[in-house]
Amino acid sequence: ILKVVYITLTIFIVLFSFGLISTSFVAFLMTLIFGPLIIRITYELMMINIMIWKNTKEINENIKPKNAKKETKTEE
Repeated sequence: ILKVVYITLTIFIVLFSFGLISTSFVAFLMTLIFGPLIIRITYELMMINIMIWKNTKEINENIKPKNAKKETKTEE
């Protein structure tokens, strides 16, 4: 779903930038260049956060059984 939002926002920003041609050519160029760039950086940061969360969750799940085994050995 994140990729769909990224593509949709990029298309919207590009089309919005063409609407700025009549107002200011410089604003058009800045929006056309930096708009998709900012969206891409935000998308990549969100993907990094999701991957960190998934890896942390996986590590936590791998550690839990080991801790449970250690606790049962110490109780005996």
